[in-house]
Amino acid sequence: MRLLPFEKVTIETSLSKEETLAELIKSIDQDRYPKPWRKGDPREFEGYLGRDEFRISRIANFEHPLLPIVEGRVETHGSKTSLVLQLKVDRLSFGFLLSWCGLFGMILLLQLSNRVDGDGSVINTLIMFAAGYLGIM
Repeated sequence: MRLLPFEKVTIETSLSKEETLAELIKSIDQDRYPKPWRKGDPREFEGYLGRDEFRISRIANFEHPLLPIVEGRVETHGSKTSLVLQLKVDRLSFGFLLSWCGLFGMILLLQLSNRVDGDGSVINTLIMFAAGYLGIM
C-alpha cells in the first residue's frame, strides 16, 4: 500500500508512436466544456493531448475528488514506444484529505489521552479505532 498518492509508471508497446497517439485520441475527450449527458460517448478520459504529451483524468458520472490525474509523454525507443505516466491526485483534494486525516488523528489522540488520564481503559478506544480502520479498508 502506498502512503502518498503519487506514482510513476512506464508502459511499453510495440505500436508506433502515431498508432499510440491515435489510440489515445480515441479514448480522450478534448472538449473544454463539460457535458452533463454522456450516455453514447465511448471515451473514458477527458483532458489535453499534445504532440508528445498529455494530461488526462477519468470521466466520472458522479463527483469523485480523488480520481487521479494522469500526466504523460510518449517516447520512442527503436521499434518500441513507451508511455511514461505520472499519476497524482489534485492538490486541493490532497490538501483536504490531509486536513481531514489530521483532524481525525487529533481527535483520536485527545480521546486516548482522556482515557489514560481517566480510568485507564484504553482498550475500548483502540478496539473502536481498529474496527473503524478495518471498515474503511
